[in-house]
This record gives sequence, structure tokens and C-alpha cells, in this order.
Amino acid sequence: MPRIYTRSVGPLKYTHDAAYCLDAVFFAQRGILMRSTLTRLFPMLLASVAGFVFSVCGSVATECDSGSSCSIEPTCTDKVRNGTETDIDCGGSCATKCQAMGKCGTSEDCGSGLVCLSGACAAPSCKDGIKDGDETDVDCGGSCFACAPTAVCKVNGDCTSQNCSGGQCAAPTCTDGIKNGSESDKDCGGSCSPCAIGKSCVVDGDCAPLTCGTPVPEGQSAVCGLGNGSDLDLTVPAGMTKVVNNVATSGTGAAASTTLTVRDGAGFAPDQIVLIHQTQGTGAGQHELNRVAAINGTTLTLKTPLKYDYVTGSQVIVVPQYGTVNVANTATLTAPAWDGQKGGLLVFMAKGDVTIAGTVTMAGKGFRGAGVVGTCFPSAPGCLLNHGRTGESATGPANFSTLSAQSKGNNNGGGGGGGTRGQDCAAGGGGSYGTAGTAGVDGSLGNCIAVAGQHGGGLAGAMVGGPDLTQSIFLGSAGGEGGPDEDGAFPGPGGNGGGSVIIWSKSVAVDATTGTVNVSGVAGGVGSTTGPCGGSGAGMGNGGGGAGGAVRIVTTDAVSLGTGRVTAAGGAGGAAGSCGAAYPGGAGGLGRVQVRAGGTITGTSTPAAFTN
Repeated sequence: MPRIYTRSVGPLKYTHDAAYCLDAVFFAQRGILMRSTLTRLFPMLLASVAGFVFSVCGSVATECDSGSSCSIEPTCTDKVRNGTETDIDCGGSCATKCQAMGKCGTSEDCGSGLVCLSGACAAPSCKDGIKDGDETDVDCGGSCFACAPTAVCKVNGDCTSQNCSGGQCAAPTCTDGIKNGSESDKDCGGSCSPCAIGKSCVVDGDCAPLTCGTPVPEGQSAVCGLGNGSDLDLTVPAGMTKVVNNVATSGTGAAASTTLTVRDGAGFAPDQIVLIHQTQGTGAGQHELNRVAAINGTTLTLKTPLKYDYVTGSQVIVVPQYGTVNVANTATLTAPAWDGQKGGLLVFMAKGDVTIAGTVTMAGKGFRGAGVVGTCFPSAPGCLLNHGRTGESATGPANFSTLSAQSKGNNNGGGGGGGTRGQDCAAGGGGSYGTAGTAGVDGSLGNCIAVAGQHGGGLAGAMVGGPDLTQSIFLGSAGGEGGPDEDGAFPGPGGNGGGSVIIWSKSVAVDATTGTVNVSGVAGGVGSTTGPCGGSGAGMGNGGGGAGGAVRIVTTDAVSLGTGRVTAAGGAGGAAGSCGAAYPGGAGGLGRVQVRAGGTITGTSTPAAFTN
């Protein structure tokens, strides 16, 4: 119940705050009664105290002297909303600021951390449509959402682009040195250029021509080019041999298509990463990584459109995705040899380190040299219709050589030419890849001489590809077969070329004492006059050596090659048999080695590694 203050008055002027006081004034002297709301509330009380002023102001009362001007003087402690206050004893000119839900005119009326929203003090919001709190612009920056380009900012974190320049959020670019916009990593992925190996990614398109290592286990992030570790760690124990890349088949497909027609779909499954490689024929050397979306019989559906056309001579290989790889001392890691449709490539990814204390080898597993020891040359004996056969190469399979303008056995692209027919000792030419092999020595004995008193040796193969194996990668070309003579048919076979090794991993370390990576070509065979085909005297020519294959290593960290422990050498020409060392086959050329590392590269290789 409010307290009531009374005082006898004469003529009176009274001022009050109608929002908080209820008053009754009447003047008995004139018999006039003026009643306010209080009159209705307390009629009996007012009737009994005529001639007095009553002022009821909640818990505040003010007495006024008779005949004087009376007013309530506002203070910031009178528990009444008066003066400039926006709520009771707060806001306006009061030092005390209003708390949450208190009335306000501006945010200056509100306490620390509060703002004036719709006339009431409230906590700042990131959705209130005004710049408040620690926001640098309306509803963004500070502890709110990052601001779009052109908004006001203080630090990089205020901006979606993570780039606050001159107090304004800059638009993201692919050269600003910041991961922003649609990028999956700094200045790459999304709408920018593809990311390098080891960079963060979301989809394969962030990494092209590499693939993104998805799907990944919970809590891990995907990176480009290293796979997802789904094939776990690979350890090859001492004394053991591990053969990988067994799931492979020939296949064809058109650029911009997402399907491949394969010879055998067994072993393929969704989400596998595959290497598609034009091993032989038109476009040889071109290759790309892709991911399997589905397999239906002999139709392989891919997740990304093909970059190239793939015709007869191409193959599709499932790429293992390891955690770490450890090849122990005396252990061997290899893959199937080229069989005319598939093979010749050892390829894998590893999210972790690759340690090679044993042997990783594709030596002699590339393109094949013609001729088989113990098998008679076609049409023997006699002054034969055919010259020795060329070495197989990316151009195509081995075939009987034709005569060049110099009466030598023509080559087969990178494959060495065969020695020409006659008596005796025309040798096959060496296969070529990174460097050219050498020609087979001419024969100079006996009958059936082709031209100018000589049996021409085979030409060396032609160099193929370039040092950057990112663009194209080949198997080593084979050496040419030795020339047959007129009364026998065991010319020396051409040597096989080396296969190729492709590794994407965190790091690679080849043990300096026991580790080897070997993709060398094989030596050419020797001619012989013994056996069911007959022959005598000097006899058949020696075969040319195969060229070395390729080694491509791409890492995010360091690569240690050891000293001469990584080898892509060419095979020697055959130099024995009935013709002997005076009529050797041509030597195979060197293969290629490329190392692209995110860390330091130490050691040496044969040939020297291309590191650009």
C-alpha cells in the first residue's frame, strides 16, 4: 500500500510525474472538489481529510509548502523514471547504464556489452541488422561470421577471403598466398589450378592429373596424389618376393568420355584409383589417373572424363594405396612383365614413407626382343626371305626388318633393327629410350650378300619421349634380333627393354648399401649354329640390347637415391656365340629417371635424374 503524505495548503501549484504518481487535490475553501484516479481508489479517506493535498508516488512522496511552486527534482537514485532517464534510474544523463530488457533510446543508455534494439537493451547479435558488439561491419567480423569482400575489417580473420587489405575485405584470388574462396589448399584446387602432391583436396578435380585420396578414415584429411592408405602398410620380408599390380587389363576409351571398354573387368571395384596408359600404338606414352565409379562386365565407368583417347595398345592398372612401404634387405618388389596387352608397369601410392633396403625391379620387363633361343628362324635354311626381326617398342610389336637406304635393318621406332639375312654375323641394333642405342655391326662373310659385299646390321632405335615423365612415360624398347645365315637359324634374340616404376609417396629412401631400384634393359642374345635348324661356320648374328625403362618418383618430402642405386641402363649387345665379339649387337640406350620432391634430393642415379 503506498504511503500518504498530507499538508494543509492554500492556493497551490503542483507538478508531478504522471507515469509514477497518483494525486488528489481539492480546495475546501471554495467547496470545489477535483478528483484524480486516487479519489476513486480512496473515497472515504479523501472525504475525511478535506483541505489537504495528497501525493502518492509508489514508495516516493514529496511535500509542498502552501503557496509555493512545487516539483519533483529528478535524481538517478530516486527509483522513479524521470528527467532524461530512459528507464528507472538508468540511461540518459545517469552514470548508471540500463541492463538487459531496460528501456533505451540509443546503445549509450545500455550497460557494457549491450546494445539498444527496438527500444530495449539486449546483447549484440550477429543477425540483428546493425553493426554492434565487436563486429567490423554489419553482422560480420569480430566474433561473428566472416565478412564478404568490400566489407570493413581489422584483421584477416574478419574476412571470408582471409585477406584484410587497407581495412577492407579483398576478394579471393588464386595468387594471394591464402587458402580462400573455393580453394582446397593455398592458391590451388576448386576454381584455381590443380594442387600438387600432398596438398589438401576435397575431390579429384582439386588434384588433376593426380587424384584426391578419398574416401579417408574419420578424423583424417584427404591429400592429393598419395592415396588414402586403404591397402594398409606393405612390408616385404627378407628373402621374399611380392608381385603387385596384378589387376590390369587392356582397354580403350574416347577423350571426354567416362567409360572404358576393357578386355577383363575382374578385380576392378568402385573407388579404386586406376592408371590408364597408352603403352603401345597411337598416342603412346600418354597416361592419366582416374577413379572407378562402377564396373559392369567389360564396361568400366570412371568418375572423371578421360583427358585422352585410348586405343588398341592401352592398358588399365589398379593402383594400390598403401600406408607405408618397406622392402627389406634381400626382399624383392616387382610387377608383371609386359605381355603384349598389359604389364610392364610397377605403380603405387603411399601416404607414408617408402623404405627400400632390398630390390624394386622391373629390369627386362618392358618391350620384348624377338627371337627365342632354340627356336628356328622362319624359312631357314637357305638364302632367307626375311631379315632379322625388330625389337618391340611403343610403335608396335616386333616384325621382320626392312632394308634402309644404307642396306641396314630398319628400326621399329625405339626398337632396334634386325640384322639383315645372308652369311654371316649381321647383328641386331640396340633399343633406345632416353638416349639412342648403337647399331649392330655389319656381317661381312659368306654368300647371300645383300648389298655391296655386306650383310647390314640393324639400326639403333630412335629416342622417344622427354625427360619430364609427367607428360609421357614409356617402357624400354627392345633390341633387334641378329641376322640369320643361309644354312642355319639361331640368330641371337634381341634383349628386352626395362619396365617402368612410378611411385607417389611422402618420401623415398633407397638404402645406400643394399637397396636398388632397377629398370634396366637386358643384353642381346648370341647367335648359334647348333640345333635342329642346321648351320656351320661363323653363323648367325648377335642380338641388340634392350633400352632402360623409366623411374618416376614424386614425393612431398625428401628423396634419397643412394649412389648409383637407381638404374635405368641399357643392355649390352650380344657378343659371343659363333660370330664372337668381333660382331656384337648394338647396345641399348639409357632409360629415364625423374624425381620431383617436396624436400631435398640426395644421391645419384643412372641416368642422372631430371628434377625440374
